[in-house]
Amino acid sequence: MHNSKRVVKYLVTGILFFSIYSKATAFTMVTVPDSTEVAQIETSDRTYILKMSGVRDEEKAHMWAERLKLAFVSSQGLKVLAATKCLTPVVRVVKKRGLKTGSQPWFVVEVALGKTKREMVHAQELSKQHLSDNPQSFILRADDKELEGLSMRC
Repeated sequence: MHNSKRVVKYLVTGILFFSIYSKATAFTMVTVPDSTEVAQIETSDRTYILKMSGVRDEEKAHMWAERLKLAFVSSQGLKVLAATKCLTPVVRVVKKRGLKTGSQPWFVVEVALGKTKREMVHAQELSKQHLSDNPQSFILRADDKELEGLSMRC
């Protein structure tokens, strides 16, 4: 009996030592970069776009676009634009066609462009208040094709 208690004691001590040692080793292998300069350059070049969920009904998409244009020229919309540096309304309906859309096209309302997600959230809240029948909108990173022909406020 006395030997079995000693074996259990050594076994528990060994497991505890190995557990602490492996965690300490894993902790020392984690390195933190000295500079975040590269990350800052990347984030300054980002442009985000706010899009409403697509619909098959072109008239409905144009109706949403008209409501959103009115939302940006309302007093509340002007306050949002004044509170943001780069938020740029670009309300337009874009026809999407391709292999994933099927035989009928989708119509997507592109609402606004911005440099930060915080600006885009302001535009998203404004659009939700003025469009009760389409609550879904998406903040995405804009690509060069979407930015073609558009200019930003900043």
